[in-house]
Amino acid sequence: MRRYIASLGPYVESKGLKTVQSTHYNEMILLTRVLNRLAGKPLGSAIALKTTSVKNNGKPYFPGKRDPRPSQVTITDVRSNKLRYNEYEPANTIATLVNHTANTVTGVVRAKMIVDLGAVRPLAEEKAFTIKSGETRKWRFT
Repeated sequence: MRRYIASLGPYVESKGLKTVQSTHYNEMILLTRVLNRLAGKPLGSAIALKTTSVKNNGKPYFPGKRDPRPSQVTITDVRSNKLRYNEYEPANTIATLVNHTANTVTGVVRAKMIVDLGAVRPLAEEKAFTIKSGETRKWRFT
């Protein structure tokens, strides 16, 4: 429990922090209330949270999708056939890459899964990935 509480610290106690993801904020509030109850302390009320609306630029928002960047190779979309899965259960994923540079780009493409804070697991790698100038290419991996 102490390790779990400590892992949430950077989301709340970081110097200059301007935003906190609601899931982490809610977890901190919940943990505080549970620990206070276990310690026999009065619960009190939760601090009111102020929210602001994001400016709408008129474009629809799709999670995992971004516009290509000029003069760069950009991953514009990542889609998987599963959102939740059991450990080591295979999932098929397609990443869309766009080359907006003036040249053909050759390199290594790697997919990694962020499992937890600081824990990363390699998923797939293609050592000889080539994408021509102006090309949109899909990379499939399991």
